[in-house]
Amino acid sequence: MSGPGPEKDGIVNRMSRAVRVMFDDLWVSGDVEDDGEVEHQALRELSESGNHIHGPLAIEINGRRLPRLEFFPGDVCVGEWACELRGALQVLRADKAAKFVFDEGEQDQPAYVFEREGDVLLVSVAASDRGGARAEPGWQRVACPFADFESAVEEFLAAFRRRLTNEAPSLVDEWWRTNVERGC
Repeated sequence: MSGPGPEKDGIVNRMSRAVRVMFDDLWVSGDVEDDGEVEHQALRELSESGNHIHGPLAIEINGRRLPRLEFFPGDVCVGEWACELRGALQVLRADKAAKFVFDEGEQDQPAYVFEREGDVLLVSVAASDRGGARAEPGWQRVACPFADFESAVEEFLAAFRRRLTNEAPSLVDEWWRTNVERGC
């Protein structure tokens, strides 16, 4: 996964930053196989709107990984998180006292709460109102600088789009509009 040190996708992750968003080995969900597993297709198989982009995704706050992002090991809907993190930035930038909740309610996923209080962002993993998942007691109002969150999300979105542009250049603009900019 993209991390501190060498440049990857044009981004150098700084060790001193309190927030990092990292992804790796992206794939497109294909057909469900006989054993119930979802076929992993290369990103070049991306369609304009019908595919979900999955792979490993890690969001670190103060060196701790935000828990329970995965449905299965190494399987996070990275495209959905791109949309949600973009939406969080829009809401949190608009007011220095703002709150954004991502509560997908799918496959025992918790709600992720991002609260801005001035220059501080508070991150919580809360019980889901939609899916019944439990909260994470050790992840209640974990503080970090809002500016670090803002920079990390901007860099993640830029790196994610670059990866899509490199792998599926003819479809990236339409896919991005439909799946990231549409609003979640």
